[in-house]
Amino acid sequence: MRPSCPKYYCPVDIDRIAHVVVKRGIDIAPTRLTWENLARCLAAYAGEEGRDAFHLMAAVWPDYSRHDSEMCYNRALRQTGKQISLGYLANALQRHGININHGRYRKAGPPQLFKKNNKKQKT
Repeated sequence: MRPSCPKYYCPVDIDRIAHVVVKRGIDIAPTRLTWENLARCLAAYAGEEGRDAFHLMAAVWPDYSRHDSEMCYNRALRQTGKQISLGYLANALQRHGININHGRYRKAGPPQLFKKNNKKQKT
């Protein structure tokens, strides 16, 4: 799930967020489990494009290993079970004073109208 404004879909710039985390030196996920959940979150939101952002944010973690992080992100990409929404990342960042709903973390371009389809299919 991607965070959205009321009635609009506003994509988030994961790379910009990762650079802010690195610049501030913030360890947004203090345990291994939280990093695995972060990998699942980014994999569900951005797919392969989220890999570099994950490595940037994970490198702040004291026990960071490039190899372990690669394996973690690969597992996250393969998982098809319950997805972790981008809200997980938003909550982790919010604890450190970063609000991803702020305009500076949005991708450029106009928001797209978000339509919810609640109609039942006729059989």
